[in-house]
Amino acid sequence: MRKIRILLLALLLLPSIVCAKENFKYEEKLNIDGKYNATTFFSGDKINSEAEINGISFMAGTEINLDGKLDYAIHMAEDLTLDGKVNNDAFIMSGKQITISGEVKRDAYLLSDNIYIDGNIGRNFFGYATTIKIENANIKGNLYLRATEIEFGKNVKIEGKIKYNKNAIIKGEENIKNIKAETYAIKTNKVSISDYIINILNSTLQYVVVGLLLMIFMPNLFKKLDKEKNYSDHIAKGFIGLFVVPIACIFLIVIPYTRSLAFILLALYIIFIYISFIFSGYIVGNLVMKNHNNNYLNLLIGLLILKILTYMPYIGSFVSMGALLIGLGFLLNNIKRAKK
Repeated sequence: MRKIRILLLALLLLPSIVCAKENFKYEEKLNIDGKYNATTFFSGDKINSEAEINGISFMAGTEINLDGKLDYAIHMAEDLTLDGKVNNDAFIMSGKQITISGEVKRDAYLLSDNIYIDGNIGRNFFGYATTIKIENANIKGNLYLRATEIEFGKNVKIEGKIKYNKNAIIKGEENIKNIKAETYAIKTNKVSISDYIINILNSTLQYVVVGLLLMIFMPNLFKKLDKEKNYSDHIAKGFIGLFVVPIACIFLIVIPYTRSLAFILLALYIIFIYISFIFSGYIVGNLVMKNHNNNYLNLLIGLLILKILTYMPYIGSFVSMGALLIGLGFLLNNIKRAKK
């Protein structure tokens, strides 16, 4: 029993332990160098990294510039440039532009509005974007692309095959004439505007019902949210919690006597992810309805706006992720405060 209590205490303090060490940093402008032999969590408005990270690198920011060595890269940014080296796989999501001028030794999974590749990829490249441009690049595996426009510049070497959506506009086909290319059709389900509106309203009302219950039974949480201004801190904490909790669950499942605890923690994690959208919607409602004192109306308007944004092409996934991180970070911050 004592071991279980110690393990539970360690689990609850895990975010604090991570924050206390050098492998977690949050600053508006963050410059990273040196060597890290551990998984790292870095967040900020502008991040410049020349560090060697022998572990999984988690980063979130507006602008990220990487010129060091990473083991694995899991990054989210508005604009990200990789001039360094990733020894294994890279998972990168961006709102505007991803530029790979360095090297990814294994697979690269990229999601952005614009993707530009003029570096090296050691295995396969999976790209989803509006525009993808590849030039002066060496890709040793296959390319799996989905984009509105794909351009192949000069000096492109691809050892595998290219597979892209049939309706994409292709430029520079003469530069890949010796490379096997396949196309695939995108299945589209025709949905009327009325169906979209009904889906948005149904989904919003489900959140509103849960949100109203939370307001009734946990009013203090929303009062704290009224005073909150440091949303970037919530994003940083939410980013950590999003990955740390599942890792902790896996760890607890392996230990025979803590499996029940793992399932309880996982259930709480799923609940927190769901209600995080509600708190983010309330924030949006407060920002839009600045001088309105009706919190219930603020919640309804905020959730409706947020839900409409998540249905919009290209930006929807980023809005959903931002709402998740802010809401989750707020919840984790208040759990931490409740322990004091």
